[in-house]
Amino acid sequence: MGRDDGKSKHKSRWTRSLTLDHNFPQGPANIHDRPKIASGGWLIEAPVSSRLYQKSAIGKPQSDESILLLGEEVLFCHWHRHIPLPHDDWLNESIKEDPQLLARATAFEQIRAGGERLVPVPHVSLPHHPDTWALRWSRDKHPSNAEPDAEVCWVSFGDSLNLDHWIDWAIHVESKGRIPELALVDDEYEVTIYQLEMVEFLKSAPDCSTKLENEIPMTNVNGLWYTGHRSENWNRLGIEQFSGRVLRDEEFEIISQNGEDNQSLLNLLHSRGLTVRSGFRYGTKWRLYEKSVEHSHAPWLMDIEGEAPENFRSLCLLVRLAEGVHKRWVYARFLNGVWQFLSFRRWLPGR
Repeated sequence: MGRDDGKSKHKSRWTRSLTLDHNFPQGPANIHDRPKIASGGWLIEAPVSSRLYQKSAIGKPQSDESILLLGEEVLFCHWHRHIPLPHDDWLNESIKEDPQLLARATAFEQIRAGGERLVPVPHVSLPHHPDTWALRWSRDKHPSNAEPDAEVCWVSFGDSLNLDHWIDWAIHVESKGRIPELALVDDEYEVTIYQLEMVEFLKSAPDCSTKLENEIPMTNVNGLWYTGHRSENWNRLGIEQFSGRVLRDEEFEIISQNGEDNQSLLNLLHSRGLTVRSGFRYGTKWRLYEKSVEHSHAPWLMDIEGEAPENFRSLCLLVRLAEGVHKRWVYARFLNGVWQFLSFRRWLPGR
């Protein structure tokens, strides 16, 4: 058990309290008006509207110089800009009509509080993926005169995980020159943000032949294959043990097929100069080395379709574990004759 010596400082949890009756601690001397209901959201009038949009890119400008806010923006402005709620029972009424509002507002607040300028897609006319929730600009840019840095989706901890969907989304977002970002809201309303990236493993070392020179005896031992034969051509296959070499099933298949299976993922990774080792100790299928195993660490942990995580809880665990040992987790999918690779990494707004 830990011991509280009275010197430890614990970070207090941000509870996103509501302030009713305009009683904002350290609020402005002049109380702001409440937002007014309008078609598609709530209006904040000038001059407050101009300041919110010009300084923070909050809301959608209207012809009368007011701005239109969505529910998540109403809550953000309440928490961070001393704007009253539309009325005291507004939140209760809103979540009855929109049960996702709390999670969406939490994701919005997390990114915005880091200084980033997050704008829901109903406010913009720029092209985007139909599943994208918002576009993000960095703090030194403004939507009125710059292209967005990222497209953002949000998910809740209970949502189903379809990694193929996220590959398709990431490919589309990256084709626009933007970063795909995913905000995950957990069951304590804490938010973890991931940046997704389609990875291309470029050749980092010369090819080494895996061709079987002659018929070599190999023995199956507890699901592995052992041979006393040692070949310099096999440096990226198996591990050296017992004055010979121990290979996994997929490595044995490459040897026995003379390396002619061009659709084999293992063959592809080898052709890109990567050394593949078991990821068992990390809870994944493989770990990948870009240099020799003896002189480098593996920067990648990989799972393939059919063996990848099936829910966001498992995904969070894999990504956190990989980053905890200075690696990145990557998912491999085979589609239309091509292997595609999607990686996840955690990201903090404002960093």
